[in-house]
Amino acid sequence: MLEIRAALPGEMDAVTRLMCIAFDLAYEPTRALLARDPHTNPLLRRVAVKDGRVIACLTIAPRSMWLLQGLVPILGISGVATHPNHRRKGHAARLLESALEYAHRQGFGFAALYAAETGYYERRGWVPVARDCLRTVHREPPSAPRARRLAREATEAD
Repeated sequence: MLEIRAALPGEMDAVTRLMCIAFDLAYEPTRALLARDPHTNPLLRRVAVKDGRVIACLTIAPRSMWLLQGLVPILGISGVATHPNHRRKGHAARLLESALEYAHRQGFGFAALYAAETGYYERRGWVPVARDCLRTVHREPPSAPRARRLAREATEAD
């Protein structure tokens, strides 16, 4: 059975190793970088655990983003990773749904996903709003009907 939840403190090394495998990163530099990262708090890491092993993860963090003419609080989502042996089984989609439910419960009106590859997320309803990296806006909780999304790229006037 798959369990989706916040990471436990003792699982952070497994999360780091998973990210290294998923993103083809060297372990030691990644571990050192994450040791200095303020978002390494296990409560900001969501994990998918199967048979006691972390098989997918993502990071959540409160952020702000310019939308229309104002700076609004958003839930940032990044580092979505699934072990290669467990891909194409819906685990990342379940993690994203869990993150959106968390955003809704915490009162965030928007969630922004930071990703290098866009296709997977666009097929799931995320909308690109910047060219340099995918910053998508997802307004409603997963169970709500889709609403018109209002977002634009920031300009120098902002």
